[in-house]
Amino acid sequence: MTERRGSFRTVVADPNLRRVELAFLGFNMTEFATWIAILVYAYDRGGAAAMGAVSVILLVPSAFLAPFAAYAGDRFRRDRVLALDYLVQGIAMAVTAATLYLDAPVAWVYTTATIASISITFTRPAQNSLLPGLTETPADLTAANVVSGVVEGTGKMLGPIIAGILLASSGPWAVFATFAVVTLLGALLVSGLRVDVSTVTPDARIEAGDVWRETLRGFRTLRSARGPRLIVLLMSSGVIVVGALDVLFVATAIELLDIGASGAGFLSAAFGAGAIVGAASTVALVGRRRLTPSLAGGALLFGAPIGLVAIAPSAVSAPVLFAAAGAGRSVGDVSGRTLLQRISPNDVLSRVFGVLEGLTMLALVIGSVGAAILIEAYGVQAALVVVGAFLPVVILLTSGRLLSIDRSAEAPDTERLRLLRDI
Repeated sequence: MTERRGSFRTVVADPNLRRVELAFLGFNMTEFATWIAILVYAYDRGGAAAMGAVSVILLVPSAFLAPFAAYAGDRFRRDRVLALDYLVQGIAMAVTAATLYLDAPVAWVYTTATIASISITFTRPAQNSLLPGLTETPADLTAANVVSGVVEGTGKMLGPIIAGILLASSGPWAVFATFAVVTLLGALLVSGLRVDVSTVTPDARIEAGDVWRETLRGFRTLRSARGPRLIVLLMSSGVIVVGALDVLFVATAIELLDIGASGAGFLSAAFGAGAIVGAASTVALVGRRRLTPSLAGGALLFGAPIGLVAIAPSAVSAPVLFAAAGAGRSVGDVSGRTLLQRISPNDVLSRVFGVLEGLTMLALVIGSVGAAILIEAYGVQAALVVVGAFLPVVILLTSGRLLSIDRSAEAPDTERLRLLRDI
């Protein structure tokens, strides 16, 4: 326990990690708030079917580009890649806010929102590949991921709350305008990092002619490495549920609970509040070698409460159950991200996370469209049951292979690197 607390304090006290995590908080608030805003905009113009269509329009380009964009994190300084991404995001959010405020044609709104969505996909690969360069020991890296999980859960809670307030008082344009400013502040924070250049610069020196081959190396790594491939697929399966929830929050609030469009933001905020609790509990993972049990347990806790919302659909029980699901989501996500960092080669780490990010966008599409189809065909309650059962079934089907990963997963030995830095 002393080791866990020490590593956690080390992370919190580090000025570079504080800057990165504060920017990441703004990013998560932005991602969830603006997504709810654009879904509400679509729902007002065509119901659940329009939300499903918007998910395809915004996320398919992101799914395609994310694995290739992540190549930048394995070729250039990772801190600069992250800062530039936040800058581009802020500009894209501001332009989208302008189209919404001016009541531009729907095609223009969705075009600018798609550009903003694409810019969001660059962040997590850069963040996840940067963290190992800012930490010295495997325990510190796990602790940094715990902090990231808490930050992500906080963003999931605060972003939707702010979105709900702004949607009720002004409209979707105000959500995008507010978080354009938040994202630009994130760019300012990351640009002020003081780092050892050697720790945040990839080791590989790639010739110009090899760019295409090296860009695809993340795919080749996952094709040949069974462990990382399974973790990526399991984490992507979890995101299918997240994508479905984005639609279900709106439909549950408006159709099932009759609490209005702003209620979607508050249901999402309850999910985020639970994610904070779940992420905070993962401090117990610091220093622990076996992570697959917590990955599987978190996935089961994520899915089950969603189905229970259909059984007890009230404005009181639904937020509580969505909060429980959020807790399970955080536990599984921190475990999966840390395990993937441990078992993936460092020289392609950003590209592996880039593939994950691309699959994440595709999974969001699948989840959003699937939920919209289920709602249209069978109603909100049936959709909640199916979505809640999905991830537990996936975990049960892959449990044998999942448990075998811990036997070969070794936390990277950074002792020699730390000695070299001291010298």
